[in-house]
Amino acid sequence: MRRAVCFDDHMSSCIRTMKTQLSNPTPVEVRAAREAAGLTQAAAGALVHVDLRSWQRWESGERSMSPAHWELFQIKTRRARRA
Repeated sequence: MRRAVCFDDHMSSCIRTMKTQLSNPTPVEVRAAREAAGLTQAAAGALVHVDLRSWQRWESGERSMSPAHWELFQIKTRRARRA
């Protein structure tokens, strides 16, 4: 879980806000992000340290991608686009 850095009396409010901002992406979002990055399912899985079958389950809706994997994928594909 990512926590906000807050310097006021509303720390619990800040943490609660960060929790709600992190959510599981939909299968459509997962596939669209992979395709926009120009990656195969296998390459996308390798990028976030999971196997091909895990990625396929996320795109099919059989399983939900964790917010941590989603964030890692977004960070890594954003970095690759800048290079």
